[in-house]
Order: sequence, then structure tokens, then C-alpha cells
Amino acid sequence: MIRWDTLGEFLRDNATLFQRVIDLIADVLEVEIVSLMLVTEPEGTLRIAHAKGLSPEIQRDAVCAMGEGISGRVAMLGEPLLIRDLSKDPIFGKPHLHPRYRTNSLMCVPVKVNGRAIGVLNANNKKSGEPFDENDLALFTTFSCLVSLSFATTQLFDRLASSVDELARTNARLAKANAELEEKVQELQALRGRGRGSERP
Repeated sequence: MIRWDTLGEFLRDNATLFQRVIDLIADVLEVEIVSLMLVTEPEGTLRIAHAKGLSPEIQRDAVCAMGEGISGRVAMLGEPLLIRDLSKDPIFGKPHLHPRYRTNSLMCVPVKVNGRAIGVLNANNKKSGEPFDENDLALFTTFSCLVSLSFATTQLFDRLASSVDELARTNARLAKANAELEEKVQELQALRGRGRGSERP
């Protein structure tokens, strides 16, 4: 499991890279709003890590519980979601949307590592005003796989670093044990030498 503190450190170190990925998604899909939300630990809530088209205040304050709302449900179920018209959706349908959403269509896909959703990617407001379709969802899902791969690589390096540290500690213990053994051998050899000297006439 990837911890939030590990993710936070990774995101700080790779903030420019992730923002470029978000910007690329927005350009390729021709959408106005894209956001990457990650599951915080131990709270289990989703918060925005990077976004395009959202104010700093929204990015800072937006929070969603696992299983609640569109992002929370996608994170919990781990399945991509395409809504062509939110006002008519039987589960999430809303007659009135926030003014920042010019269209009723949206996409939300999970970001997974080792089969577990660690966050979601959201896309809103297609510039053409048209609803998203299956081709858009397939492309968006591909981008989510690339983001997932980045986090999986982080986890791999984290485990590798831990293994290297443990190996170094083990080698240090072995070196200490060998030094102690060598010291004992030398003591025994010295005692043996003194014993032989006392036996001479």
C-alpha cells in the first residue's frame, strides 16, 4: 500500500511533471477542467493533488469521502465512469449544476496501483460542448494507466530503497560478528601459544 506521506513527497518532487500530464490530458481531450484526486490516509478521503481549470481555493478545499459522490464512488468501485448527461443520470442526476460546469457530461476514472484505487482522474467541460463518448473514455483511461505507472514506480523504488537499507544493516551486523569472531580466534591462539611455552623444559 502506498502511504499518503510517500505520495505527498513524490508529488512535491514531481509537481512539474504531474502538472504537465494534467495539461496534456486537457489538450488531447480538449477539455477545460481536469483534476487528479488522491486518497488520503488514514482518513480515506479524496483531495485534489493537481488540476487545471479549477481555482486554488477549490483545489485546496475540495474533499470527497470514499463511496460518496462521483469521485468517491469511482474510487471505491475502481471502475471508469462516463456520464453523457448528468441531469438525467439515475444515480448522480442533478437538475442544477455549478456554474463552472458548462456541460452536463463528465468522465471519472480510477488511478490504481497493485489493483487498488489510490485516486481518480476527473474531466469536465469538453470545449466543443459535446458530451464525452466511449473513445474519450478509452483515451482518458489510458492516461490514468500512465499516472498509475508513475506511482507504481515510486512504490518499487521505495521498496528497493528499504531493501538496500536492510541489506546494509545486515552487512554491518555480519561485519561486526566477523570482527568479534576474529578477535576470539586471536585470543585463543595467544592462549594456546602461552600454554605451549609453559610446557617447555
